Amino acid sequence: MSDTLSDIILWRKKRQSLLTLLTATATWVLLQVYQFNFLTLISYLAMFIVASLFLSGNLLRLLGKAPPDLSRVGTSEKSASEMGNTIRAWVEEGIRWMFWVAAEREWFVFVGTVSGLLLVSRVATSIDLLTLLYIGND
Repeated sequence: MSDTLSDIILWRKKRQSLLTLLTATATWVLLQVYQFNFLTLISYLAMFIVASLFLSGNLLRLLGKAPPDLSRVGTSEKSASEMGNTIRAWVEEGIRWMFWVAAEREWFVFVGTVSGLLLVSRVATSIDLLTLLYIGND
């Protein structure tokens, strides 16, 4: 664990810890109390960011100021290639695993896999994304 993350978790950096707590609480309130789902919240956040950038760009142009330098914004070709290769390897491994289970002549491997996936789908219907994210961080 990085030093900054451990400082926030242990409340050594009080402002960042409080901001993290308030953000988590606001997210929980939006998702649970107001019955938003995760995709709705993400789309509203994206709309807010796009609208803010649009308004700030037009205000800068209206006031005659120079637009910000966006030449450093982006992903390097090396990191994009590495990410693409990693995702491709995961997909290939998943497809290989599915064909192995489907082609396996032993019925209990197939039944066990289908039963496991059915169990995961039943559990997933009673867990929302925020709870899953909290469990994944532990």
